[in-house]
Amino acid sequence: MSKNYDFSDINNLKKKLDQLRPLEAILYNKIMQKLHLDWTYNSNAIEGNTLTFSETQFYLNFGLTSKGHTLSEYLEIKNHQTALQYLEKIVKEKIPLTERIIKDFHAMLFERNESYKIENEQGQKITVPILPGAYKKQNNYVLLSNGKEKWYCDPLKVIDEMQFLIKFYQKNKENIHPILLASQIHAKFVNIHPFVDGNGRTARLIMNLILMQTGFPPAIIQNATKQDYYLALQKYDDTKEIDDFVAIIEKEVIRTTQIMLNAAEGKAIFEKEDISKRLNNFSKKMSALDKDIGKISKKVSQEEKKENIKKLRDYLYKIAKEKIEGFKNKAFKFEIEYPIKFENTSNQKTLLKIISNKHVYLDLKYEKCFSNSVSLPLQEPKLKDYLNNENDGSCFVIKLSSKRRFIPTSLCYFCILPTKFTLCISYNIIITELDEDNEILSESKNKQATNFIQNGILFKDWNVQDLDNFFNEIFNQFLQMIEHEAELRRIRIEEQKEP
Repeated sequence: MSKNYDFSDINNLKKKLDQLRPLEAILYNKIMQKLHLDWTYNSNAIEGNTLTFSETQFYLNFGLTSKGHTLSEYLEIKNHQTALQYLEKIVKEKIPLTERIIKDFHAMLFERNESYKIENEQGQKITVPILPGAYKKQNNYVLLSNGKEKWYCDPLKVIDEMQFLIKFYQKNKENIHPILLASQIHAKFVNIHPFVDGNGRTARLIMNLILMQTGFPPAIIQNATKQDYYLALQKYDDTKEIDDFVAIIEKEVIRTTQIMLNAAEGKAIFEKEDISKRLNNFSKKMSALDKDIGKISKKVSQEEKKENIKKLRDYLYKIAKEKIEGFKNKAFKFEIEYPIKFENTSNQKTLLKIISNKHVYLDLKYEKCFSNSVSLPLQEPKLKDYLNNENDGSCFVIKLSSKRRFIPTSLCYFCILPTKFTLCISYNIIITELDEDNEILSESKNKQATNFIQNGILFKDWNVQDLDNFFNEIFNQFLQMIEHEAELRRIRIEEQKEP
């Protein structure tokens, strides 16, 4: 194995970055948000996750899902983010790498993922339970590019091999350049393959923990270059020659260091690849719409549209009812008004204010997206006609009420609006501030959250798991906002009691 490595390029870049450190918290968080997104997308995509970059970004930012993906794929995204938060904590607290940390990474990556199919040495396909954070009980292998099977470390030897790995790290962490050490630990760990699944993602977390603890940004292996990555690992496995792998890691560290340096110097942190990814995903979505829109618009009548709105509303109501029904507390109560009757002036006023007031619901991004495509115009007078004459109960509201001063009157509206070719589920959460429970619609006297999810005009186009996830995310946000306001009220009530 060659020992002559020239890390002068990355050392010089890091030196420039160090001179600009510490970065402002807002800037640092912005950079890490970008790197975490890039890291989570690529690390999961390398292992076969089918979410696109944009779908990953949409899920992480808004918690909303897309049609055609399994729950386990979304768990992989969510769990990887949890592992990254844990990694950041370890870096901040300067905790050295241990077996416990490695097992913790794996446990976080596989929270709620239960099993994995493998082929044993007799060629039989068996389902093996994934025990998060526990070493494998069955041997495992991968199929190499040359068609041969590569069997990894025997399960009975895993504990000894992992202890040797940690001793190697402890012995060399002060003596070897961090990029070389991180590369070696990654390659050695993959060669052991101590877990039944998730070894690649865990290896990349371990590698980047070593880099980040020494002040380097993470090396984010790109899905687009995974073949080079695999071949370099295979070369190390066959020959113990690690130069190619070190070169790949150094290249990625240079890339992320340059991103951080650009941000610190006030330059853009977006790369050409970011725009390319976005354009590719945009192109796919537009092509899909081009195929579907004509067919959908010809076949779906107004009556069918109304019927599908009702089906969607009924399904959401069913979810809401299951969550709330039977839940009792003497301090407060949840109620559902379903469907909202628009002959009721108060309800009409409420919904109009939620949907048509730009400051409350239709902010500019929403208005620009839908002003040219919705079948009902967004102007308040025509929207009122729609609610009075065309709407057949497309909305319902969850209300929290209480006689306790510290518990805010709170509303969570769900409303289904048709566009020409899609249905859009919008929600609006309204939380009153202290002493304003009778003025819940006052723009200046309440806290609000709004967003929407959009899919096909037919109920069958919607993935029910996506709807379940959507409702759970919104209802959880609803409860969190209530809890936050209740705590603020408690503080204010205590302050009012003081002489």
